Amino acid sequence: MIRRLADFDAAERAYWLRALFWSVGPCTALAGLVAYYLHETRGLGGLGMLGVVSAGVMVGLVISAASMGVSGFAGRAFAKTVLGAGNLSPSASFSEQEALIARGRHADAAESFRRHIETNPLDFEARLALAALQAGPLGELSTAERTYLAIRQSKPPDEVLYRVGQALIELYTKTEERGKHLAELGRFAEQYRDTAAGRSAKRVLLELKRGG
Repeated sequence: MIRRLADFDAAERAYWLRALFWSVGPCTALAGLVAYYLHETRGLGGLGMLGVVSAGVMVGLVISAASMGVSGFAGRAFAKTVLGAGNLSPSASFSEQEALIARGRHADAAESFRRHIETNPLDFEARLALAALQAGPLGELSTAERTYLAIRQSKPPDEVLYRVGQALIELYTKTEERGKHLAELGRFAEQYRDTAAGRSAKRVLLELKRGG
């Protein structure tokens, strides 16, 4: 059963605390030094010093919030990329995996996908998303290759086969496996020879062959 994660978990709370410590702490310390300097050189009173320190705390809080916002946006953007692997729309049922990916917990997301796929082997969206995780942040390139090939062997719809072909071409470019790269380009160029993508694959194939 796919479930939605709570808004915050222990790991995320710890991340928030670290962000607060490394932003609010230094800003408060710096504000304290400024307040002391103004007290010694300009005669700044106690209330003025408190105001300077309070301003430092507020600046630290703003920096912390901005940092978390940027991190969260980047995580959500990557989650959309993975869950939309090969132009597949993210599924509403993948709320748990999306939350894990957005938090940078890629191994946990992959394990969650595997559990889902065990009971839903024909869910090709989930299988493509798992392969994208393996080929991307997890760096498990050989495992990703096996996942993509297993999808192909499952006789999925044509649109899934098309995306698997594209993904394998990209994967073999990354792994620099020339033989597999050329074979996959040739396969794709022949199978989709009447499409722009197929013609592009053929051009790349010819260029690579000419280049030796």
